[in-house]
Amino acid sequence: MVPIENQERPNIKSVYTCSNCEKALFDGDDDHPRWNFCPMCGQEIEWDKSAKVVWEEKNCNVCGGWLVKRHPAGFWYASSDYIGMDTCYTCWLEECLTTNCLGCKRGNYPDCKWIDLKKSYQEEDK
Repeated sequence: MVPIENQERPNIKSVYTCSNCEKALFDGDDDHPRWNFCPMCGQEIEWDKSAKVVWEEKNCNVCGGWLVKRHPAGFWYASSDYIGMDTCYTCWLEECLTTNCLGCKRGNYPDCKWIDLKKSYQEEDK
């Protein structure tokens, strides 16, 4: 089984999941070796076949501000406005606060991860 690598931001450690059962996998640290088998389905983990996350420069599709850049030293890093989308935090929040949750194309009401943030901003306005 080839693990699936996911990286929320370029400057955050990658996390891996089993491609068979989607269980989170431990890829090791200084004190413990990485797992050889998935603890849920028992499949052997083929770490060397995992496809690496490829980053590219990214700008906000609304305001044009930078979200992900390559540093001259060669590593990738993200703006504090980067939230894993093509829209920056500021533009996303503005859209979120002016859109009815039932008509939103990005969130998944009532399970939207932004609903608590929206509620807190709406309470501040009162």
